[in-house]
Amino acid sequence: MTLVGKVAAAIAADDRKRKENGGEPLRRKPTLVPIPQAELPWQLEATLRNVLRTLARATAVPA
Repeated sequence: MTLVGKVAAAIAADDRKRKENGGEPLRRKPTLVPIPQAELPWQLEATLRNVLRTLARATAVPA
């Protein structure tokens, strides 16, 4: 069983236990999914060089 499967099984067991004790299941964050390409207004491309350059420019703010 993968880690995701183990986590899902643990969540289900915890929810069953809480239900048996008269409690409500915990509220959890929804699962995260990537944004579909159709919803992106442009081709999103970030190379390591661009990320490092932007980070360097942001940290080297003139005083």
